[in-house]
Amino acid sequence: MKESHFNRFVIISFFISIFAGVFILFFLQRSMKASAPYKKTVEYIHQEKVIQEALGTPIQEGFFVSGMLEIKEKSGKAKLSVPLSGPKGSGVLYASLEKKGDDWRFFSLIFQIEDKEINLLE
Repeated sequence: MKESHFNRFVIISFFISIFAGVFILFFLQRSMKASAPYKKTVEYIHQEKVIQEALGTPIQEGFFVSGMLEIKEKSGKAKLSVPLSGPKGSGVLYASLEKKGDDWRFFSLIFQIEDKEINLLE
């Protein structure tokens, strides 16, 4: 009888852990996509001709955005990796931004498609 309770406890703990992990992942993705650096990056993506020509239009951002956000009142840093797809293919935009005052500015934008990397700030 004790073994049955232990097995039930292990199974319930497993599912609670899975649920918690999915919840945390969803929350982090939602927070990342609500940030000013992400919004500025997405705006840039939809205006950049190099990306449009490489992927075709419409361009869609992938669900799993990764990166780092460090936001303070008048300063901050962000590094984002945004997966992209379009009718012609897929790629990733690596964006690094800095906040000075109220404005976020790009200091690195690398678009990777297949085995090519394109520096979009040059």
